[in-house]
Amino acid sequence: MIAGTLAYGPLDRVFRSRKWVNFFGNLFALLAIAALWTWPDRSVALSVTLLAMVGFFGASFPMLVAHGRSFFPDHLAGRGVTLLNLFGIGGVGAAQFVTGPLHAAASQEGALAGYGAIFGFFALALLIGLCIYLFSRDNLN
Repeated sequence: MIAGTLAYGPLDRVFRSRKWVNFFGNLFALLAIAALWTWPDRSVALSVTLLAMVGFFGASFPMLVAHGRSFFPDHLAGRGVTLLNLFGIGGVGAAQFVTGPLHAAASQEGALAGYGAIFGFFALALLIGLCIYLFSRDNLN
C-alpha cells in the first residue's frame, strides 16, 4: 500500500489527469478483487499476489482527495477536504457493519464462502463507484 501511495503521487503530472489515473488504478484493483472472488483457493501465491495488487492499486485515496479538492474554492478547501475524509472514513466504517454479518451468514457454507462473499461485496461496491466516477469532471487545478 505504501508503494502504491508513492506511485500514485506523480502520475497526475505524467498523464495530465487525476480522473483517469484514479479510474484505471481502481479498475486494476477491481480486477484483482474480482479474481480473489472468482479463484479464492487457486494457490497461496496467487492470493498473495492479488492481495498485494489490491493494496498497491487501491492506495489511491490521496489522489482521490486531490481530485475532489480541485472542485472546492480556496476559501473552502479545508472544509471540502474534511468532508471528503468524512465520507472516505465513514464508508470504511459502514462497510464493517455490512461485511461482518455477510461473512457470518456466508461462512455457514464454509470459511471460503465467507471470504468470497466479502470479496464479491467489495467488487460490486467498487464497480458501482467506478461507474459513478465516470461522470466526474477531470480537474487538474
